[in-house]
Formats: sequence, structure tokens, C-alpha cells
Amino acid sequence: MVLTGRFATCGGAILREVRVSDGRLDKSGFPYHSGEATLRQKAMVGEEYLDKKVFLEFSEAWGTVEVWVNGKYAGKRLWHPFRVDVANLLVPGETRWRLR
Repeated sequence: MVLTGRFATCGGAILREVRVSDGRLDKSGFPYHSGEATLRQKAMVGEEYLDKKVFLEFSEAWGTVEVWVNGKYAGKRLWHPFRVDVANLLVPGETRWRLR
């Protein structure tokens, strides 16, 4: 067997990096995905948001979701509403989000 492409292994499983523009794995070639997935995104944050309440909310999640902002753990949600307070982790400029 020959494996080619961008992938990694973890605990005997083969992991493949896939670009998903809208966060929908089912529309990106994984209609029956069951298990863990990590979604990463970048966004610009303006200084006007630094002194406000800011939440990251995701309505299409199905199960446990963990959130990191700029490499720092923001929290975990086990059920709806999937909403995490990220105000204390924001910095002006590029912000990196990771959901697992």
C-alpha cells in the first residue's frame, strides 16, 4: 500500500488535512464523518473589540467542542448553546481560532 498526500498519523489512525471553507465536513467529502476534527481559522480583530464582551458562537456543532484563541484554551461546551466567552483572549490584529 502506498499513501500519498498531506496527512499525519495519530494513535494508528491516518489523519488528512482538508481545507473546509464553511466548516461543513459533510459538504467537503466527509458526509459520514464521526469522530474528532480540528477546524482552524484566522480573522482580524480591531481594537474597538478589546473592551467589549465578545463571544464565539457556533450553531452547527454536534457534540463536545473545545476552543482555543491564539493558542490559549478558551473553554469547552458539551451541548447547545455552543458559545464561548473569548473577550479576555483577544489581541488587536490577526487572531487564530481553533475548534476541536
